Amino acid sequence: MHQLSQAEALARQQQALLAAADDAATRQALTVILPVLATVATELQHTRYFLVANPQGEWRLTRLAPPDMPDLEKVVVLAYADRHQAELVCQQGPRGDRVTELAVLDLLFRLLAPLAFDSLVLMERDRSQEIQRQEVQDLCTRQIERWRTTYLA
Repeated sequence: MHQLSQAEALARQQQALLAAADDAATRQALTVILPVLATVATELQHTRYFLVANPQGEWRLTRLAPPDMPDLEKVVVLAYADRHQAELVCQQGPRGDRVTELAVLDLLFRLLAPLAFDSLVLMERDRSQEIQRQEVQDLCTRQIERWRTTYLA
């Protein structure tokens, strides 16, 4: 079976998000911001990640803070490149939690929703990488403003 390149996988993910849009306005908004999300995704090692979620589908939140500065606590969602690693973490949590797989663009798109966490931490096989919600939101806001200036001026 042919393994998709990162570019092919991201193109398919963009098509899937556009196809799932409920209306023309949502499709237009996605058309504007998906290139930004795809650019962020190209900096990552994988096109799919695994998260731990409760039976209602809510992602497991983790509180992190430097030991010497507890007032700098932040709430993160951990996403794993490896299903096995996610399953091990899942087993350590509440009964009924499960591992769910998400396409990277879907994961990044969900950062735009008003959720109760600060960052997404991607646990790659050889490193971790933090993506702050506010940074992704700011990138998309700037893209929307550029689009408005260009097409609605």
